[in-house]
Amino acid sequence: MKPNLAPPARATCVDEWDYPEDGFRAFDGPEWKIKHTTNDGRRADVVVSVIGLQYADGHALREIIIDCPDTPIITPAQARKLAGALIAAADSAEG
Repeated sequence: MKPNLAPPARATCVDEWDYPEDGFRAFDGPEWKIKHTTNDGRRADVVVSVIGLQYADGHALREIIIDCPDTPIITPAQARKLAGALIAAADSAEG
């Protein structure tokens, strides 16, 4: 039997239950993208995302991912956007 729980608050995508009787399901939350203003073909965007697991008892644990495929070299303006995205992600993860 699968738990009949609503997705966690602010979840944007929820997976199927793993071990439905006493298990969990993964979910994605909001994300913020910091686009590079220079496009020299080497630097990818920095993405800050909230992800987590929701357990069959209803509680959810959230974490924050900072995703960038290469070493980020960013401008001061992009650093400010990243700081804002991290604060927003932390606020969202704490509910």
